[in-house]
Amino acid sequence: MIFRSDAGRWWASLRRGLTGYEMAECCDRMVDADDPGGLAERLREQERRQAAAARARRPAPRVRRVP
Repeated sequence: MIFRSDAGRWWASLRRGLTGYEMAECCDRMVDADDPGGLAERLREQERRQAAAARARRPAPRVRRVP
């Protein structure tokens, strides 16, 4: 959800809570910026962090040892 405050700042908020993995990657539930371009950059940064959290959540591949 994106909105502009009465003070003129642009805000974006997730409509869900953060996972533990996202918190470990320092994701934010709300970000703000002075203008729409700045907000877009902050959102891209959050997307990169969320992608890193998703990679961390994946289980490691199992390796079979051959005797």
